[in-house]
Amino acid sequence: MPVRRWRPVPLPEGLGISAPEDFVLERYEAEVVLDPGHPGNQGIAGLPEAAGRDQGVAVTLQLQLLIPAGRDVSTLLVEVVNRGQAAHVPFGGFAVTAHRSAVVGPAPPALGRDALVLRDRGGVLWCGWQWDLAGADPRLLSATVPEAPPEVHRTHPPVTVTLATAAPTTRLPLFGRPCAASPYPVEDLSDGQAELRRITPGHDTEELVPRYQWGFVREPGHPDGVSVWCAAGFAPGSTYRLTFRTSRCPVAGAAMLAVRDVVAFLRSSDPPVPSPLAVPPATVLGYGNSQAGRFLRQFLHDNRNADDRGARVFDGLLVHAAGGLRNDLTALHAQPSKAPPPGRLPDGPIASGALLDRMAPSVRPRVLFTHTAAEYWRGDAARTHLDPAAGRDLPDPPGARHYLFAGLDHYGSRRPPGPDVLYPVNDVDAGLLLRAAYWALRRWVREGAEPPPSAVPRFSDQTVERRSTVLAQLRAEPEPEPEPVALEPDDGRPPVMVAAVDAQHNERAGVRLPEVAVPLATLTGWNPRPPHGPGPTTLTPLTGARFPLPAPSPAPGAEQRSRQIAEDLAAQALLLPEDIAECVRRALSGQAPAAAAAPGESPATAAVPASRDRGSR
Repeated sequence: MPVRRWRPVPLPEGLGISAPEDFVLERYEAEVVLDPGHPGNQGIAGLPEAAGRDQGVAVTLQLQLLIPAGRDVSTLLVEVVNRGQAAHVPFGGFAVTAHRSAVVGPAPPALGRDALVLRDRGGVLWCGWQWDLAGADPRLLSATVPEAPPEVHRTHPPVTVTLATAAPTTRLPLFGRPCAASPYPVEDLSDGQAELRRITPGHDTEELVPRYQWGFVREPGHPDGVSVWCAAGFAPGSTYRLTFRTSRCPVAGAAMLAVRDVVAFLRSSDPPVPSPLAVPPATVLGYGNSQAGRFLRQFLHDNRNADDRGARVFDGLLVHAAGGLRNDLTALHAQPSKAPPPGRLPDGPIASGALLDRMAPSVRPRVLFTHTAAEYWRGDAARTHLDPAAGRDLPDPPGARHYLFAGLDHYGSRRPPGPDVLYPVNDVDAGLLLRAAYWALRRWVREGAEPPPSAVPRFSDQTVERRSTVLAQLRAEPEPEPEPVALEPDDGRPPVMVAAVDAQHNERAGVRLPEVAVPLATLTGWNPRPPHGPGPTTLTPLTGARFPLPAPSPAPGAEQRSRQIAEDLAAQALLLPEDIAECVRRALSGQAPAAAAAPGESPATAAVPASRDRGSR
């Protein structure tokens, strides 16, 4: 068993979460020693060269555990944390995550013993995995991984980072972005081989910026504080690709292997060191949202769900808001904090079947893939279950389901400050649907109860459409007409497919909350940037828009129709019966759940003032 040390550490100040009665909340550091020669550890660049004299590679993970005081856990939920944050118990009905860099917000209202994931002797393990968060904030969970020696990474291509800005500027920092993550340090600020390329909106070509027009600038007060200066300035909507030599090369993928081994340790009936659990849990489920969902897709893609003895690690996984992307942790100079560049799809397979088909049935977990509209509009979610080039639906792989949460954006009721967007933001939250998805996965694994059939756009029922066509339908209205939007060209690539829309321009496919089926507004997974200068604007990744309909107050009978929709969702196991009343309340009020904002966050509606007509800005 690779876990060599399991050490308790004090809980940090200001964490914002406490254990309910008869539960304990604890922090740990786990040291895992990886054998580079083991078949389950192959495919991580730099791992063999990082081995020490004992031929082992040491990785340290920071962990947080919430379990019954008796330490007897029946179902353990392992959350692979999003950007280090462990200040919220998943599926409380409020925000999915704080989505806020090095600021960890207060917890939702106090948890009781009947909190969803804590029922029936449930527990939660939050698992850090990012090397680039180490030392950023004591409240964040991170990982310490080995470094590949210089002779390894200097013979490989240099590091490439992606830069973007929401407002015109001549200077962009490499440090503290995103989420207070440590950057790769620039080895030589005067490096003449470094390159800066610009990808302009609506195009897929890269324009090389002459080296004499840009440079690196040292920022005082930051150990790795380097910014990039460009004489012509950085333009909103454009994407910049910066390539340079670095003096570091952490083996980021070692943390993915260590997450697997920590879960296997907790499941072991004969652990090498004392376990914090009295007995191994009967069921282990995994959850990852957004960046952490991409981690889990990479975990599946690399066939990592077997421990060193060949036993299954996770029984089930809930992968939310990852779309078709992965967090590539296998290559040198991997960037765990990197957000996917707009319009750029990953190399290799995207379809969910390609993630699962190579796995032996004995170690294949049951998986629910949930998406919001934003991941479809980004360009990748539809390809997890569709073949756009052939115009055909792909079957669900055995043991998997796909769900679109129609009309929702990536963030919901909690979002980071900005970006600057043209229209009022869509703050309808996915929390209630995620609660039901988690419970359905739990029942599927524990009891064999089949979850609801997949609910996504399909060619077979004509609920899928090209992204450009849906935009054109909205622009075809006489008044008002949204700004022209530049989209990435489809030349030589499969078209970007999204859900078809109804007469109110709300999505027809997927799981439709009353806010979408009995709408007060058109709710989208896209929102343009404000125009900066001449030419079309571009879509802001992951942020949705809300266009109030002409009669924004609930119409007569709206409460009855909303309740019927909520009851129908509950009958299909897409909503928990106990959440029906809250679902109806949200639909009628047009309000997001009453979750507290994290320090430094503004309410979701602060980015753009609310308006009653679709053309207001």
